[in-house]
Amino acid sequence: METKLFGGISSVDVVIPLGDELDIAHNIYIKMAAEGQVDSIQRELLFTIGKKLCIEQGADAFILAGTDLCLAFNGYECGFNVIDSAQVHINALCDMSG
Repeated sequence: METKLFGGISSVDVVIPLGDELDIAHNIYIKMAAEGQVDSIQRELLFTIGKKLCIEQGADAFILAGTDLCLAFNGYECGFNVIDSAQVHINALCDMSG
């Protein structure tokens, strides 16, 4: 998050969780990736962090830049806009192929 997708996002302002929330989000993601699952507490923490980014920092959307984040978000209403970067890549590849 701190590298703004490895410098790949330059056309928009990127906000990241502040303080301990960045570490919390990171630790949840690492645990999800290792275990292949997310529990309701982890999901709610991610949703709370996302809502704060929108309310307190003016974020328009939350980018799911890690492939395992779908475990927490798919099929759940988080209360803010979500952009799945994997789906963006898939759509771009499909557009390029046809």
